[in-house]
Amino acid sequence: MVATSALLLIVRGQGSARGALLGFGFGLTAFGLLLSWISRFGALPWSALVLLSASYVALFGATLPFVVRGRHPAIDAIATAALWTLIAWVRGHWPLGGLTWGSLASTQVDLPLGHALPYAGTWGTEFLVALAAALLAASATQRSSGSRRAAGGAAAGAVALLV
Repeated sequence: MVATSALLLIVRGQGSARGALLGFGFGLTAFGLLLSWISRFGALPWSALVLLSASYVALFGATLPFVVRGRHPAIDAIATAALWTLIAWVRGHWPLGGLTWGSLASTQVDLPLGHALPYAGTWGTEFLVALAAALLAASATQRSSGSRRAAGGAAAGAVALLV
């Protein structure tokens, strides 16, 4: 969740092309490390999976500027989480039946939001984790812009989700 918040902070305020580039770089790093075990089967399968998975993060970075308008931190956080979940859902279904390695929901098995899995399912939990990450990013953004009340509200929302 912390890494996702960092991604949101670096992509926020960027244009579509730059957001795609930053998202792709983030995805290359994240999936390159996560899928390193596949390199035992050769460089080609590892490279293909890393590039494909990173392209989904690039898609997120490219489309985020169309979703986040900067009007209200809570609305932007919900829109961000919805976009993240939609792209994760597509990644979980295409190609070849989907590649869900590295999904946010799978990171929560032994963590607080993991308790939502039986009730919300994978995609609902994915949304909740993305929402918490977006609220953390919004809190940092609001704090740096001087809006302490909005920063506190966003941070409180993230903590409430975790509790």
